[in-house]
Amino acid sequence: MKKIIGVISKIQNTFATLLFFCLLLTVSLQIISRFIIQAPIRWTEEGSRFLFLWVALMGACISVQKRTHFLISIYDVKAIKNRALRVFLEVLPEMIVFAFCIFITYYGWLYFLSGFSRRGIEVPMQMSWVFAAIPVSGITMAIYTVGNIFSSFEETNKAGRPGTER
Repeated sequence: MKKIIGVISKIQNTFATLLFFCLLLTVSLQIISRFIIQAPIRWTEEGSRFLFLWVALMGACISVQKRTHFLISIYDVKAIKNRALRVFLEVLPEMIVFAFCIFITYYGWLYFLSGFSRRGIEVPMQMSWVFAAIPVSGITMAIYTVGNIFSSFEETNKAGRPGTER
């Protein structure tokens, strides 16, 4: 599982970096053409919106994988002595994130399918390419969340053995 997540993560990080670089170039081109040359390039505004959606959702996936997404802590899980309760309280937020991932994957897929009948105004492409960011991110966030759940069980098992306290 860790190897699969590692490969997906490496591909996703590379893809997100490439998309961010393209977004940076597109926005820079728009600024230069609008304010310096004073002849705006029409497709750059729409193209940057499309790229921004992908970059934002790829960033969300990376934050889920690294467990850096926002979370409100109302208790210290490590201070809980009851092992079963500690595991439950570590896994509960991940299960909620997983349910959200299933939700956005399902509705993102429907949105992706609707994009086959739509085209961009300035960027002449099917909107399904843009909308694909939603189910792709939902699936990868779900994979990362399952990995986080397994990781929580492994960490709790290690912490429960004598001589391996954290």
